[in-house]
Amino acid sequence: MLVIAGLVFLVVFAVVMLLAAASGSLARQQQKQLLERLESVTMAQRRRPEDEGLSLLRVEMLSSVPALNRWLAQLDWFPNWRRVLQQSNLNWTLTGLLMKCLAAGAAAAAGVYWRTRVWPFALAMGAVAGSLPYLYVLWMRARRFNAFEAKLPETLELMVRTLRAGYGLMSSVEMAAREMPEPIAGELR
Repeated sequence: MLVIAGLVFLVVFAVVMLLAAASGSLARQQQKQLLERLESVTMAQRRRPEDEGLSLLRVEMLSSVPALNRWLAQLDWFPNWRRVLQQSNLNWTLTGLLMKCLAAGAAAAAGVYWRTRVWPFALAMGAVAGSLPYLYVLWMRARRFNAFEAKLPETLELMVRTLRAGYGLMSSVEMAAREMPEPIAGELR
């Protein structure tokens, strides 16, 4: 009888120990998953020195002169130009672009008139030269779009691999922002 009681005690003790080990393993696995999630969140929130200037709100300066800036903000003549200028990723203001266009047009018109003394031809050449800064902005925009489109499949593949590896979406985006070249990295940041 004592042997049977000892065997029952050993079986019950073994079952309790197995249950405790299994629940401890489950708790460790849950703790490991929680730590991985926390690490992915903190990795997404880490800031690098080049990210310090990023903001969700874009404060747009049309001119460096405050009074002229307020006046131009009220007019809103060139909303498409502003969007194209932002997409080209040049550090030009709308006023700067307009001044470059006017200066190029005036210089070309004056030079052609000085050389030919024909007003209509000088004005036509001034108009052509005045459009060159805007054409440069369009060229830079197209170049940036082409670079973005060329690297987009590779970026999406990287994000898919990180998601399959168990990272969260934000960690996947952060990793793609670190690994990929511009302009994709800047857009993802």
